[in-house]
Amino acid sequence: MKKRTYYLIILAWFQSVSFNIAHPITPSFVAYLGIPERMFGIFFATMSLGVVIASPFWGMLADRGNPLKYMLIGSFLYALGQFGFGYSEDVIFMVISRFISGLGAASLLTITAALIVQHEEKTYVGKALSWLGAFIILGGSFGYYLGGFVSRFQSFFETSSYQYVFLVQIVAIAIYALLVFIIIKPINEVHVVQQNTLLTNIKNMIKIPFHQTLFFISLMFATMSYIYMSKYLDVYFNTLGYNPSILGQFVLISGIISVLFTLLVVPKIIYMNKMIWITVFFMMSIMSLLIGFRVNNFLLSMYTIYIFYVISKAAYQPFEQSYIASFESLPYGALMGIRQLFVGLGMVIGPVLLGNIYDIDPILSFDFAALMILISLVFSLLSVIQRKKIKKS
Repeated sequence: MKKRTYYLIILAWFQSVSFNIAHPITPSFVAYLGIPERMFGIFFATMSLGVVIASPFWGMLADRGNPLKYMLIGSFLYALGQFGFGYSEDVIFMVISRFISGLGAASLLTITAALIVQHEEKTYVGKALSWLGAFIILGGSFGYYLGGFVSRFQSFFETSSYQYVFLVQIVAIAIYALLVFIIIKPINEVHVVQQNTLLTNIKNMIKIPFHQTLFFISLMFATMSYIYMSKYLDVYFNTLGYNPSILGQFVLISGIISVLFTLLVVPKIIYMNKMIWITVFFMMSIMSLLIGFRVNNFLLSMYTIYIFYVISKAAYQPFEQSYIASFESLPYGALMGIRQLFVGLGMVIGPVLLGNIYDIDPILSFDFAALMILISLVFSLLSVIQRKKIKKS
């Protein structure tokens, strides 16, 4: 891979670190403000909505050249949103702030991947994007750990609130913006691959066969579960009285294990029967959720049982993307646009729907997360059956 690609991957790692610093303390911070736990899902869903809406527009803006400008604007918007969320102490303004953060995050995720696609040798693009995804996971895990570590300094800052963690995050984002300025400046004039707008993705849905629609619905239900668990596990740690540093340690260790599995094991099995492996990953997820939260020793269960849910989540993405790549109804870019639409729906619906169930009973909400995986599995199998019928005819 080109040296420039390595720089972009390292930059993405630092972005993921800085963007995740406040995540482990957010449940404790929301509880400190006396805000109901169901609002945590609304906060995340609002940010996800900002990402879904803004991603195509950032791609089209950067298509005009000067990605440096749009990445710096994105950094500013994310930092602004985090400051508003951490210091407004007003629920409505906190929701608006999360939406602003989503708008900013979208620019960085969109343009970094596009720069790699645009400048890397075609034979290395797949490898480069795999490493990009792995380093984003690692960065996010380290960001969780760092945020948990910083949370220990409440006495030093003489405060009972975690607001100071948001300031630490903003400083980290400022350092990231400086690195963007240094690294991206030499490749200022580029042609970034344009993404489909939301309306275009909806129009394209009409053109695809029914079996493909079934698979995209399956993807939406899987996303509802995976996104919900990735966020409300944070809330559950806080509900059980664990401090953010314990959560940060778990996310760091599970993130490293997931990345190692994705880089070392997935490439060896991804060319086998994809639906068989997707079924295996789904069954791992279901059993991990149904058993893992009923074991008396919670932390031991997280590291020995729930960890299989984390691994299956990390492994599922390359398999579903590879399976979608086998569709021939539309160009790959259009199919990925439809994919992002259904992933976006799952990211918005999952935390809101299951978050309200969490308010009733946390364990029940995790059972429903398992149910979402089961429904996803059913739609996946129906998709395969329908596809085989079409081939026979």
